[in-house]
Amino acid sequence: MKKHPLLAFLFVVLSVLSLASCGNDDDDDKDPSKRALLTGGEWKGQMVLFDGVDYSDSLEAVGLDVSNFRLLFKDDGTGTSNFLGQTSNGSWEFGSNEQSIIFGKGTADESQATIKKLTATELYLEFAADELGANDPNDPVQVEKVEMRFGR
Repeated sequence: MKKHPLLAFLFVVLSVLSLASCGNDDDDDKDPSKRALLTGGEWKGQMVLFDGVDYSDSLEAVGLDVSNFRLLFKDDGTGTSNFLGQTSNGSWEFGSNEQSIIFGKGTADESQATIKKLTATELYLEFAADELGANDPNDPVQVEKVEMRFGR
């Protein structure tokens, strides 16, 4: 019988590869859902950008410390915000295939933010400046976007 070293080698390699691919196929390493990331605890303000420029220090100079801003999203679609000692309760839901958050849907205060980044430790929300009342009609410079960055 003639031996085929190449076939034997391929058989060994395929056997090793097939054994290596067998294992625990549990989904334990599955990434958490956006809802789980968002509702995993309180978010603390870190930075505010107007049209991409960090204004956190300028706001702090006039008594608006961004780090005092807190958001808490609850799994039931309610939430709490706290800033300058003012606590507000409201509702939230995902929009645009979980790419945005709608706050107070169906109310006079409804607003929407685009989720720029969401991890277990970082949340970046971008609002149209007009939704936040960030523009003074008497100011010749108008802001288009406000990005608020939060961390845990």
